[in-house]
Amino acid sequence: MIRNVGLDLLKIWMCFEVILCHFGQDNEYGLFALLFDKFRVLAVPVFMTLSFFFASHWLNTSLNMGKLRTRIMRIYIPMFVWAIIYFIILGVILCQNVSWTKLLWQMTTGHSLNPAMWFNSVLIILTCLYFAIYKLAYNHTVIINVCLIVIAFLLEYKGINAFFKTYRFEISYPLGRLIEMIPYASGGLLLHKVVNALSKRKEYITIILISIFLLEILLKRCYFIHLPISKSFDYGGITLLLRAVWIVALFYIVPFDDCSTLNVPPISLSNVPGISE
Repeated sequence: MIRNVGLDLLKIWMCFEVILCHFGQDNEYGLFALLFDKFRVLAVPVFMTLSFFFASHWLNTSLNMGKLRTRIMRIYIPMFVWAIIYFIILGVILCQNVSWTKLLWQMTTGHSLNPAMWFNSVLIILTCLYFAIYKLAYNHTVIINVCLIVIAFLLEYKGINAFFKTYRFEISYPLGRLIEMIPYASGGLLLHKVVNALSKRKEYITIILISIFLLEILLKRCYFIHLPISKSFDYGGITLLLRAVWIVALFYIVPFDDCSTLNVPPISLSNVPGISE
């Protein structure tokens, strides 16, 4: 898969938004940070969309258990290591009341000592889910992805997703957010299929961007978009999905796909003492 500099820029931007999500309050931000404040809620949706936008490449080309194990380990190892680090810092260095049970919860759900690692646990579950779907029903993945998005939104807008609030802290948010992340995962997979089909005709992707923008305006005037939705897990709703897919598609068509399109002259080493090309 050719590296896309536009998507690299988007990841850098969203990393900054994640920092704003976890540090400081609105009234503590300087003027510069306030310019980015309204985009904080997009960070997680965009990262989940991007994760499966990129995963679509191996799901469509190298669907084997070895690739699945490699991806799961790449996601789980940071979750495991940071669980130990937080256990040592909180329990040993800061002498807080940290139990072995919390360490085990952190290693399994990523939502105890360091709650932000829920993203990794959800990403692992969704990776296994979509691997199974693409393995067992490859010819029907488009309709299955659409159905998953619809089912997830029904659970959200009907309030069924809020049922997970009754569970203990370590599993309530990972489960609730698992449902909320399904539309972004499926959205990323579907977007990759579209841009792959239109890779040589990016003007059509521009049309798609305009269409998504108009769709959001239309939905804002519809009753459905104003139905009550569980706010417990932060990332539900059609609007956020449309914005996440829109911004990924927008940065995808930034007018340079790789460094070769930047017209940067090659570096010559012939004049450097002791080095010959």
